[in-house]
Order: sequence, then structure tokens, then C-alpha cells
Amino acid sequence: MKSLLSISLLLIGIIALGCEPEKEEVRFSLENYYNPKTLISHEDSAIAFINYLQKNEIEKARQLFPKMFEIDVSVGIIKMEGEEPFLVGVGEYVNDYSNNTYDLLALTCYLKKQYNTRIDFYDKMIRGSIRLDTTNIAAMYLLSEIRYENGLATDAAYLISKMRKIEKRNQEINRIYSFTKDIEIDKSLPVSLYEFAKLEVIYVDPVE
Repeated sequence: MKSLLSISLLLIGIIALGCEPEKEEVRFSLENYYNPKTLISHEDSAIAFINYLQKNEIEKARQLFPKMFEIDVSVGIIKMEGEEPFLVGVGEYVNDYSNNTYDLLALTCYLKKQYNTRIDFYDKMIRGSIRLDTTNIAAMYLLSEIRYENGLATDAAYLISKMRKIEKRNQEINRIYSFTKDIEIDKSLPVSLYEFAKLEVIYVDPVE
């Protein structure tokens, strides 16, 4: 009887281990962070524009930044047999486009949506937006999203911790922080967000 009880307990233990739920992944949505209803500032317009793009509401986005839809970036598009054409660069155009962090972020998201920007270039443009303003939380949010989704959870945790220091009461930031707060941040990462944004990243088999 004793041995039967032991076997039963062992089987229950094995079943319990097999049924252990997988760790829930972070789901990102910039709209959850900020979804401006009244467009008072340039920041409001830029983030509303990005939210429209992410929801595929292209005509609403066009109404906010109509000139952006006239941009010709054909010189930077690569076409390969069997693959969707993708954007790898726009030369000096970005440097001359604007020195406003939200203009650059809006352009970055537009190019990604319309021209299938290669992820390393997308990452670089977001980092450029952060270097223009290290308090641009929307840029930090989008960068943490692609880093996390491409296996760079330490980078994502670093960025989310920076966001939380700026906006401690934002529900969305606190929500994604709850998923990453136990991730040990690499001590080799710069304390300065500006210096972090200068670091190049190579993506292997990226998740677009």
C-alpha cells in the first residue's frame, strides 16, 4: 500500500511538472502607452500618426503628415528573387529631414510600414530619434519592443527601466515592467541612454 501511494505521488508530481504553464510573453502596443485624442502638440500628432499606421488606418495617417507620403526612397530599396522588396537605407536624406525627435520617429515608422524597412536600419533610425531626445518614451517603447521580440530581453529590460524612471505612473509602462523586472540587466550596458543609443546591433534571423 505504501509503495502504491509513493508511485501515485510520483505520477502526480510528473504530471504537475508537465502541465506547468509557460512563461507569458510581453505584448507590446504603443497605443496602450499613449493614444492622444486631442492633438495639441507635435508629439501628439506624431504618436497619433504612428498609432494609425500600426492599425493600418493609412488615410487617417495621411491627413496628419501628407507630405511624408510624397517621399521617394526607391534608391534604398533592394529587390531579391523570392523575397519582398525591403528598404536598407535612405542615404543622407534622414540627416536632412528634421532635427525633431518626433518627426524622425514618425518617418521611421512610416518607412517601416510602407517600404518594409530592414530591421537593423529600423533599429538605427529609432536610436537616432532617442539621441535627439533621451526623454522620447515612444521611441524607447518601440525600441524595447523589437529588442525583446528578437531575443534581446536584457536590452528591453534596460529600456523599460529607463522609461519607468521618467513615467512611473503610466499603466502600460508598469505593465511591461512587471514582465521584465526580474531580468538581470547587463552591467556592461552604458548608464547613459544617449550612449546606449549609439551602440550598433546585428540581428540574426530577425522577427520583423
